[in-house]
Amino acid sequence: MTIRPEFTTAIEKIESETLVRDAIALWLRSIDGDPLRRAQTRDAYRQTARQSLLLKYGNTEVGNLDAGRLKRYFTTLAQTQPSLARRARWMLQQVLADAVLDKALPHNLVMDTPKVKRPEHEQPEVLSIEDFQQMRQLIVGWRTARAGLGGAQRDRSFVLTDVVEILGGTALRINELLGLRHSDVDYEQGTVAVCGTLVELDGLGLKFQPRTKPPAGMRTITLPRFALDALQRQAKLNGHAEYIFSTGTGNFVNSHNIARSWRAARTDSPLVWAEMKSLRASVATWIENESGLAAASAQLGHAVAVVGGSKVTAKYYIGKKGRKIVNNSGILGDLVGPNVANESGD
Repeated sequence: MTIRPEFTTAIEKIESETLVRDAIALWLRSIDGDPLRRAQTRDAYRQTARQSLLLKYGNTEVGNLDAGRLKRYFTTLAQTQPSLARRARWMLQQVLADAVLDKALPHNLVMDTPKVKRPEHEQPEVLSIEDFQQMRQLIVGWRTARAGLGGAQRDRSFVLTDVVEILGGTALRINELLGLRHSDVDYEQGTVAVCGTLVELDGLGLKFQPRTKPPAGMRTITLPRFALDALQRQAKLNGHAEYIFSTGTGNFVNSHNIARSWRAARTDSPLVWAEMKSLRASVATWIENESGLAAASAQLGHAVAVVGGSKVTAKYYIGKKGRKIVNNSGILGDLVGPNVANESGD
């Protein structure tokens, strides 16, 4: 990974007069070779420092840090960006722990500041089955309206159509989906093995990571027919040797581009609120209504027995909107049905 200049330093030990930016760079150097820390995790540390600590304290000497000022800084930051405040406090705590070991400080000043409370998580808005059918129709309208416009050579990729179909039939995270390989799909059995995800690394772009966000995310999912059809179409249209989804130049499909296309498709529609991530919570809610919370947890890849995955599922993924709308039983294929607006003959 290319290390940006703000994260390089010549120091080997933290002194009282060491600038905070150098202390951070030294700490980052110490964890760069840690095999237990994923590349995107280390990338996130740099982003946290860049967005907070370097701006406020980068040119401050370690010995001049003040617990009272740190408390006020984290408190103020938490009013608008609570997640960033939590990450920044944790990161500075790690850096100053090294400063204590190097005898630059008598004790860790961050320990004198209160922890930043985790923000309350709002219940997700979810799509009803009827909403999902409308989503399909909106995508058809968007594709029809842009036929022949700039970028029309990619219209035949059906990428937005198929992403929505597969997300609606699996509840995968979008980067789990966009990182699927041909070897992950068993078309005869109608299953997909979730064995990795795409990650975006600073200076390197999108890369495939051969493991999922939580270890329990490594799972095999049985696909409804409409999702399997979408996977087969992508495999046929894109022709990449390894990955099911790819751009016209053979690169990974970026989830930001998928989101941008969907925003264009939903313009001036009742679904203007719906995001790509809404599909994960929606599918979890549909399954929970039909088969219970444990089934929804298994679909999402939450470790029920190990970390209380059902509680995680209930808190973060099961929405209230649309509950008990669908009364018929069965799997997602029965609930959602085939895409009657499918343009496979285009």
